[in-house]
Parts: sequence; C-alpha cells; structure tokens
Amino acid sequence: MSLKRFTQISRCLHFVNNVTDCSNDHLHKIRPIINYWNDKFNKIFTPDQNISIDESLMRYKGRLMHKQFNPSKRARFGIKICKLCEANTGFCSKFKIYTGQDKIYPNDGASENVVMELAESVLNKRYTLYIGNWYSSPALFLRLHKQKTNVIGTVRNSRKNMSKDLATKKLKPGEHLYRTCNGLLALRWKDKRDVYMLTTKHASVELTEVKDK
Repeated sequence: MSLKRFTQISRCLHFVNNVTDCSNDHLHKIRPIINYWNDKFNKIFTPDQNISIDESLMRYKGRLMHKQFNPSKRARFGIKICKLCEANTGFCSKFKIYTGQDKIYPNDGASENVVMELAESVLNKRYTLYIGNWYSSPALFLRLHKQKTNVIGTVRNSRKNMSKDLATKKLKPGEHLYRTCNGLLALRWKDKRDVYMLTTKHASVELTEVKDK
C-alpha cells in the first residue's frame, strides 16, 4: 500500500454510521472502540486489593469542545482521561474520557459520577480505593462504604459535611487532629500546609516519625 493510499484511508476512517448514530454523545464516533477496550481490560486482568482512580492529561492543541486546561500538568492543554488502575502494577482496568456532559447519575456531581462509573465493577468486593481531593467528599465515602468498598484519600476542607472544628484549632507542625462518625474518619495534619484526609478503612490515627527523608 502506498503512503498516499494509507493517508486517504486514515482520513476517512469511521467506526459508526453518522446518519443512524446518536450525535448527542461527544464521543459517539469512537464510542464502540472505548467500550471494546474497557470490556477487554476488565476481562483479561483481575486487579489486586488496592486500586486507585486518578486523571491524566493527553496533550492536544486542536479545536475540541471538551479540551481541558490544567496548569499543574506538563501538557497544560489536552484531553482529560480518568482511569481506574491497580496500585501495584499501574494496570488500567477501566478509563473514561471526560467531556463534562455524560453523567450516569444526574443528581450527583461530576467528580462523584466519575468515581461511581469507574468503580462499578469492583463494588461489593472488599476493595480499597485511593482517590485525590477532586473526587473526595464525605457523602461519596459513605456511599462506597455501604457497598463494601473502603476509600482513602485527601479531601478539600470546603467539602459539604466536613467537620468544621477541624479547621478552627491551631496546630503546630507535626501535630494532628481527627474526628470519627458513622465509620468515617476525618484527619487534619499540619505539615508546611494543612493536609486533610478521609478514610473508611481506619478507626484511629497513629503517626510515625520518619528520620530518613
């Protein structure tokens, strides 16, 4: 095959019928491929007990409705992909290209929707999930705890239903403060800045001094 012929085929490559397919989905042209990969990832590998959800930014500078900007990433502009991965190997069990308009649970926020969709296959199986502060909230943690899934993660102090007195008390570097309620533990630890965490796996807090930095 000549290079010119290959370029022509690549330019016209389609996975769906533009006439009959629903165009409400921003990713409808590649949705069959996304579903196929997610199905295969889930079938060929069973993750270990510890799993995590985080996002990565695939660099993209073209015109796209759901292109994201994140100044903390090396590629500041791109397509945000949320992934469910095994913590030990980093194997991706499921992924979701974030478009902002594809909520499965209409009454939930965008971050909670992402977690519930990606973690659907591991619920009620005693997994331990690690997430970042964009996803974390007391309501989400309790919801997952009821479905036999432990959750650990950093959290923003401004989240709804966070304990207010955690932020009022002054702490010296190295000191900590925690509150527990309904199987949920909230922690504030004073480093250079305040670090807030939530967990449903632990009932108390014990800090260990590390001499080797």
